Amino acid sequence: MMAQLELEFEGDPAVLEAYANNVSYGGMGLYCRKPLPVGQEVWAKIDFINARTQQQWEAIAGTIRWCRPAGFWFAAGLDVKRHDRDEHGVLISFLEQTEHLRLYF
Repeated sequence: MMAQLELEFEGDPAVLEAYANNVSYGGMGLYCRKPLPVGQEVWAKIDFINARTQQQWEAIAGTIRWCRPAGFWFAAGLDVKRHDRDEHGVLISFLEQTEHLRLYF
């Protein structure tokens, strides 16, 4: 799964576009055009498309754990602070529905 997201940093009005992969309960891999500061707390606004092809955004807090160059991009790891079904229902539903796929890859 590759998902588009926006990263928001506290005290910075700019939004950084990124892409997420390897999404799990503990975090996700990120790809973006700029290096991300390790240890920085961020809000990741993830763009989901539901079964009715409606766009849904969900924001989740996390911390950048590592970042390194990857070709013309930067790869990074985002450690997710917590999951709450009320706040992150779409993300949790996605993880539950795709959990069985991890057995094959």
